[in-house]
Amino acid sequence: MVAMLGVVAAGHIAVPFSPDWSPAELEGAIALAKPAFLISDKQTEGALSFDRLVSSVGGTPRTANPGDPFYVGFTSGSSGRPKGAVRSHRAWTESFHLMTLEFGVRPGDTVVVPGSLFFSFALNAAMHAAFTGATVIFPAETGTRGLLHSLSDSATLYALPSALADLT
Repeated sequence: MVAMLGVVAAGHIAVPFSPDWSPAELEGAIALAKPAFLISDKQTEGALSFDRLVSSVGGTPRTANPGDPFYVGFTSGSSGRPKGAVRSHRAWTESFHLMTLEFGVRPGDTVVVPGSLFFSFALNAAMHAAFTGATVIFPAETGTRGLLHSLSDSATLYALPSALADLT
């Protein structure tokens, strides 16, 4: 989340890539997105570590307009080749206002977000929680046990229907 917010604050468009992609899938996504730079926690040729990004971007962050794109999330590719879905600043902040009304998340609340931040569902849930001033918890354990261990009586869980079905 910090890297994404840093990229966006510097005036770039964040395009998360899945750590589970094969080299061919990653090459295809890079060819499609044509990123100016890559951030990775692995030592990869041409990738920037977060520390190197902070020191190399420099300059004054650009002021974004609400309609400017700031995020491209790749679809799963279930209907063919994965496609990049572009989101604007306004689209996310407007959805955050609606999510706040629907789910009642407020400053000081606790929100549990399972799953990889590569997936737009998890990333959107985590960013919404941060937007509202809630505490975000990413379960250390995966699966049902991790979710149940992370929940408290007052926590809000953002989860896909398949994960909710596992809890019953």
